[in-house]
Amino acid sequence: MSINLGLERITKLLASFGHPQDTYPVIHVAGTNGKGSVCAFISTVLSITPSVSHDGTLRVGRFTSPFLREPRDSICVNGVATSAELYKEMQELIDVECEKIFGSIRSTWPSSFEKLTATAFLIFQREKVDVAVIEVGLGGTLDATNVISRPILCIFTSIGLDHVEFLGNDVSSIAAHKAGITKEGALVVIGPQKYEEAKNIFLEKAKQMRVERVHVVTQMAKRNKEEGTHYEMDTLDGGGKIQFTIPLLGPCGVENGTTAVTSLLLLSSHIDAFSKLTHDILSRGMADTRKGEQVKMLIDGAHNVDGAVHLAHLVEQLRVEGGREGRERKVHWIYGCTKGKKMKDILNLLIKPGDHVTTTPFPAPVDMPWIQSYTNAEVREVLEAEYRHDITTQLVDSVSDAIDDLPVCPSL
Repeated sequence: MSINLGLERITKLLASFGHPQDTYPVIHVAGTNGKGSVCAFISTVLSITPSVSHDGTLRVGRFTSPFLREPRDSICVNGVATSAELYKEMQELIDVECEKIFGSIRSTWPSSFEKLTATAFLIFQREKVDVAVIEVGLGGTLDATNVISRPILCIFTSIGLDHVEFLGNDVSSIAAHKAGITKEGALVVIGPQKYEEAKNIFLEKAKQMRVERVHVVTQMAKRNKEEGTHYEMDTLDGGGKIQFTIPLLGPCGVENGTTAVTSLLLLSSHIDAFSKLTHDILSRGMADTRKGEQVKMLIDGAHNVDGAVHLAHLVEQLRVEGGREGRERKVHWIYGCTKGKKMKDILNLLIKPGDHVTTTPFPAPVDMPWIQSYTNAEVREVLEAEYRHDITTQLVDSVSDAIDDLPVCPSL
């Protein structure tokens, strides 16, 4: 593995630019599963919230990882990815500064993710954002995003066993890494946790950092109609209810939606800059993406066992809803998996007799040579050992060769 975690390099780099990450309010989001969804909910709602300091709505930066197609996709302002021209300009500026600070030997420079993180901070400063929503890349304490010194809100989504080669082999070790983003003066929201020890570690860290306001999400939003995606939950003061849509399917969508709404309610009631965030605006923002009539293709990044549990629950629901004459719907999977993941455990949760599985490898992501895909032969070996003749399989060279109105499930 060639990940070199640490803050020394990116701290020096950002210091040379005057610490841009501390020139605007930041919402910092850590966790194993659900970070991206929570970031998307929050940034979408805030982007339609009127500003108290200027005409129009808030300008909201969002930095998430990994990127979808190319690195600049990770950096958005009000939902629009940064332009290729601006991204290139910032990268060239950073390269010049790196050579001044670290010399001409590039192996001593900040990593590609550290440079991407620095690029996001600089672009958000250039774009004069009112707030930035920042997703942790890996862990928390030593993650490049943890150069943020004064976040206004720290959010912890669900913790599970993942990236154990970097963060530790147990939940407590992983949670301790994630808890490292907690800073004095910030609000803290702890989302639903499967493991009690994770919640306790977050609470203890908040106490150590003298955090004055911590909200632990204990009650999920409840569906207020028999069908659909309409939910409601109590306001934080218990004086009423707020209704909203959670467009993401499955129980993890409810968890992440509840965590996001809780965070937004906390912001609107405790920080003046968000005082114009009304319940109506929150509801409209949450409903920005809507569920179609019937799911024909499902793309999910369930990259660990906990994520696969949620995905399996959702797919089971879709099997029943999409079946005919009392029979369950069969699923055609397109599957690829990163080496080191618990592929056998994940597949056992997802695959059922009668399913068809198309296996496909993927190339190493840009600037992430340590991420390697299991080969088709390795995936097929597991499938045949577990299912023998109960399923059918197909091997292809790429996802583009496999997609033909089919469900897709990668384990990233």
